[in-house]
Amino acid sequence: MSTSRELKVPLTVHGFFLKLDTKKCDCIPANRPHWHLYNHGQKVGSISASGEWIEIELSVKTSVRQEVEELTKLYSKRIQDDYYFNKKNVVKGR
Repeated sequence: MSTSRELKVPLTVHGFFLKLDTKKCDCIPANRPHWHLYNHGQKVGSISASGEWIEIELSVKTSVRQEVEELTKLYSKRIQDDYYFNKKNVVKGR
């Protein structure tokens, strides 16, 4: 089996980063390519690769939300490719 593909992109605001979901079981809607927004290691949002659903805590500033939307557009294809690669090639639970 292959190792999982990981994608982690820092934001310009200190402490924030986006990371590809590799568990595929802890989000609604599940089994759709997405990544999570983290602030100092705490998950504060989930964003689909298509941008059709974005769930971010209200405490997150508008400027961060805008950057998340821009990065999601920029990385959309990679999020989808890596997500489906992991789903197909990586053993569950690893």
